[in-house]
Amino acid sequence: MASVQNNLPPVFINKQKYEPIKATMTGLEIKQLAGLGTDHELRLLQGESDRNPGEPIADDQDVQINRALHFRAVPKDRNYGGGTAALPVELDANLAELTRLGFPSEPVLESPGEYLVVFPRFPLPGAKYNMSTARLMIRVPFGYPNAALDMFYTQPDLLLASGAIPRQAQVLETLNGGVWRRFSWHRNATWNPGRDTLLTFVSFVEDNLARGE
Repeated sequence: MASVQNNLPPVFINKQKYEPIKATMTGLEIKQLAGLGTDHELRLLQGESDRNPGEPIADDQDVQINRALHFRAVPKDRNYGGGTAALPVELDANLAELTRLGFPSEPVLESPGEYLVVFPRFPLPGAKYNMSTARLMIRVPFGYPNAALDMFYTQPDLLLASGAIPRQAQVLETLNGGVWRRFSWHRNATWNPGRDTLLTFVSFVEDNLARGE
């Protein structure tokens, strides 16, 4: 969105910065800054690091933009979190943003010490694998976002277009009653909870799968 030239403080929606168009905006107008509408729920946070659910803001509720405000917006009809897990707010918000970006997930299941996040149709780069999309699973420890994400899993029949097994993905592992191909691919940088999220990890997965090796 183009910057609006005014002296108003910015608002942040799911940690993205936006310029308000006037000093008093309704909840719907604030959501529209991020291209969202009535299908999303808006919550006002106490600050960027606030891990509480936040104060619900109705679509017709007026909000004074007299300081930098932080909001969380999540889909009202989101298709995750309907499993056995009661999700932490950071993970809930991350999944909402991934859904908006075109990466919907299945209902999140809880396993001992972790959440299992499954993307049913994760896109793969054309002509490099034996399929164009695959089931992808990421294990999220209960300590998230302070606990690091590491490795990822796909359906077991994912292979390179040549029929070879991708590098460091020879191991098949049974998790939650299903068989998964484990990609033992690790990030080079140390996990930083102030910077790294499920979204950045999904980007890591995308970038590495794009190599097709």
